[in-house]
Amino acid sequence: MNTIMTAMLGFLISGTVNAKEKHHAHEHGKVELDIAIDDKKVSIELESPAESIYGFEHEAKTDVQKKTRDDAVAKLNSDASKFFVFDSKLNCQIVTKSVEPFVVEEQDHSSKGGKKHHHSGGEHSEVHAEFEATCGASPVGTELSVDLGSAFPKMKKVKVQVVGDKSQRGSVLAKGKGKVRL
Repeated sequence: MNTIMTAMLGFLISGTVNAKEKHHAHEHGKVELDIAIDDKKVSIELESPAESIYGFEHEAKTDVQKKTRDDAVAKLNSDASKFFVFDSKLNCQIVTKSVEPFVVEEQDHSSKGGKKHHHSGGEHSEVHAEFEATCGASPVGTELSVDLGSAFPKMKKVKVQVVGDKSQRGSVLAKGKGKVRL
């Protein structure tokens, strides 16, 4: 990633972390989607309350909960091309880079109030996933169709931030579906 893109992505991520630290908000149904464009590469980061993906926030305990979790993680790992559809002329190939099925964020008082991540049961756990697309042409100026809501109907609102070499924009998608201008 070039230096400008790295700096912009760092600014976007630090702004998101700072906003979360200030408000400590954890709203069920509200998902964050950060999209960074660097020439022909697109990085997509998803942060969602576990409840919006699985229907519960605690670590899966019963066989039914474990199956629900495993099915959702399998969808995140295999269905990236259904969740994020680029203009076919761009010839984009999208893959899932990682899925963290339960992330609990706590205040870390030992290091200047930063956050530490650990994986365990908790009242306010999240799911984090990273996707990456490589396109035949730059997707800047095109639209990305997002459809997370069909697979995860508890998603009520997806807050999207898009950062490119020359622009930054945001939008909100109702019910986890809609088009995002890149």
